[in-house]
Amino acid sequence: MNLQEAVHNFLQKYALLGHDVLCGFSGGADSTSLLLALSREQLGSLTAVHFHHGIRGAEADADAEWSRAFCEKRGIRLELIYLNVPENMLPGEATEEAARRLRLENWERLSNGTRPVFLAHHSDDAMEELFLRLARGSNVSALVPMKPYRCLRGIALCRPLLGLRRREIEAFLLENGIDDWRIDSTNSDSHYRRNAVRNELLPLFRRIFGNDAGLLRSMENLSCDAECIEECAVHLELNDIGKWQALHQAVLFRAVRGLLESNFQEVPPLTYNFMQRLKTELAKFKGKPVTLPLNENVYFRLERGGLRVVKNAPEWSVQRWNWRDARDFYLPGWHFSVVDGPGEGTEAFDEALLPEELVIRTRLPGDRIEPFGSKGKTKKLQDIFTEAKILQEQRNTWPVVLADDVIIWLPKLRRAQFAPITDNTKNIYINAEALS
Repeated sequence: MNLQEAVHNFLQKYALLGHDVLCGFSGGADSTSLLLALSREQLGSLTAVHFHHGIRGAEADADAEWSRAFCEKRGIRLELIYLNVPENMLPGEATEEAARRLRLENWERLSNGTRPVFLAHHSDDAMEELFLRLARGSNVSALVPMKPYRCLRGIALCRPLLGLRRREIEAFLLENGIDDWRIDSTNSDSHYRRNAVRNELLPLFRRIFGNDAGLLRSMENLSCDAECIEECAVHLELNDIGKWQALHQAVLFRAVRGLLESNFQEVPPLTYNFMQRLKTELAKFKGKPVTLPLNENVYFRLERGGLRVVKNAPEWSVQRWNWRDARDFYLPGWHFSVVDGPGEGTEAFDEALLPEELVIRTRLPGDRIEPFGSKGKTKKLQDIFTEAKILQEQRNTWPVVLADDVIIWLPKLRRAQFAPITDNTKNIYINAEALS
């Protein structure tokens, strides 16, 4: 099947002929071929969308101009959107993460819940993503995140080229007299992990095994397995705690995610640490309700009737501190600072293991810490406060320091096992001072 047939069959399968559609258009070979194929189909309207990220300077300007000229020559409407990623990054947000967030916000606005968004991901992209997800310890569903048709935040995301290889896409363009598509020079920079997978890991894989056909078959099988597990989770009636306790680990994850999807348009991520804690609490549940925080805004309630999401969380404050950028950090009643060495109120961490951004919040119901030297055993923060004879009103404003979603320090009271120092580590010393 050639590329034009693949696009036509996709439009027929999902009943999109005659619809108004949007197409992501960077000017690269993949998006150029998809836009060209869509322009030859019977659509209500076709709008190409080019995002200028404000990162690559003159090269990005040239990409935008090439895309404008390409669309003008073929009578295709073009939306040129300047994201200015460096100026719109949130605190602690990486460049790629910010760019992805800004694109999604614009897709949401442009699609308005009615116009599907066409993206030019293909099978080579999916293979690269497979290796990246494997390195993160993803489950089977996350290993194959690219689906031909998917709804996200009310946006219909369409990927009709997933069954095609990069070489087939480029051949389609050459057959149509197009050989000047844009090439992002940063694609050759293997300092970026995706580029390293594309430029180094996959070529090595193909040299060792002769080809990558096995990877493609594995992705098909993984996708099939993921769909089966997700279907099982969707049709379960989990109306008592016993049914939750009996779930296989793989189905449990999907059932919990299903709860989030039914309560939130933008689903918060489920972390490995949260799922481990949930499994532990399920195993030992005796009837007393348990509150499990997922993040500073969402928590779960474990009861005899099962598991439920509580959306109106109790009031607490949450702050984020990039200790590399700012050595001093103030909260109401507290002063945190990076200091030169040990002292009263100071804790030392292995600098290599400590994330640049720490989360500092007040306590949540059910919070636990793995105290230093506890050999894997956790302890409730509530018990630590009680043993230290901290008054109730003080507990509600006492800072809790986290690395991602793991509690690593209850200042002046208990330090976690996280990032221990040795004679060979480079240490970072953080002081917490309660202000009068």
